[in-house]
Amino acid sequence: MEIVNKRKACQEILSTQKYLPDFNIKVQDFWICYYLKTILKADKNTARKIWKRIVAGTPNDGGEFINNSTFDRKWAMCDSREKKSSGWGLNSEVSVYVGQIEKIKDLKLSLGWHKMLVICMMFYFKSIGTKRVESVNLSEFAKYVGKKSKDVSEALSNKIFTECENAGFLKFSKDQRWDSKNGECYTVGYLEFNIPKDKDDTVMFSVWNPYSLKNYLSVFTDEVVCPCCGKAELKNGKSQTSLCRECYKKIRSKDRHHHQSDKKESAPPPKRQKNN
Repeated sequence: MEIVNKRKACQEILSTQKYLPDFNIKVQDFWICYYLKTILKADKNTARKIWKRIVAGTPNDGGEFINNSTFDRKWAMCDSREKKSSGWGLNSEVSVYVGQIEKIKDLKLSLGWHKMLVICMMFYFKSIGTKRVESVNLSEFAKYVGKKSKDVSEALSNKIFTECENAGFLKFSKDQRWDSKNGECYTVGYLEFNIPKDKDDTVMFSVWNPYSLKNYLSVFTDEVVCPCCGKAELKNGKSQTSLCRECYKKIRSKDRHHHQSDKKESAPPPKRQKNN
């Protein structure tokens, strides 16, 4: 599941003439086709020219899209694929307030990225514009805080849900529904989520792209996102780099190798011995 405002994403792609780095390129192909065709009402030839500029401006592009037949296929498929998909009606931007951050800080969660998952949950509910859903899978939000889905265990999810429930952010409710086919009622469970905003509260940050949330890990912790690999790692106050340990070691190793090569190249040639 991706929590993304596709309209805003397409505007960003067209503005920069590049694909967004965090989303699958082939998926973005369909977004742009649908946006150009349905929302901007662009004709097929104009859309193809726009797309070729985007492909050319992206170093790690899909490649295949330069092929006209591939463009034609995606142009034809985009309506049926995107028309009923989520993401076109999401709120364009979500603001997180100082008071909300302070309330989340009070939760009994051991790590900063655990608390950032609560922000992800708030982002999800605000984006879809509702306070009630049937289920939330926190492991699907792991990528937004620089983690993998396996890092969010069932025990951690239950801990986060319990803390949010105790704080009054999360409420579990049930509704009765009628099954006309079987002629009986059945129960549906819901999660309601909301962190109230104080009247005179100020905005801490605003984001439309959920992958940007990992850039704000520092509000809860000293974790920093590595600019090379995107991994979140805890830093102490003495650290002079934002790189993670692995990337730092790789770069240092390359630097030493180049330094040694330069020394060999700059070393004077050995002196020739004189024959007596």
